[in-house]
Amino acid sequence: MAIFRVFYVLVAIICLLLALFNFLTARFLTKRNNRIFCLINAGINCLNIPLGTILGIFTIIVLLRTTVEREFASLAS
Repeated sequence: MAIFRVFYVLVAIICLLLALFNFLTARFLTKRNNRIFCLINAGINCLNIPLGTILGIFTIIVLLRTTVEREFASLAS
């Protein structure tokens, strides 16, 4: 039974880390910085079927636009 407790604790830690990454991504998107972190987190969100996949794909599509890339670059300077 101890192995189940360890498993549940690990899953809880992973869920909390994913929630923290999503929160940080939301903050970075509002401030328009750390575009690469946002892209990586969008890729990680694609693993969460079905809502995360939809969110991740559309986030990647939007962040790969040249206008968005210029916006992030202009605010980083």
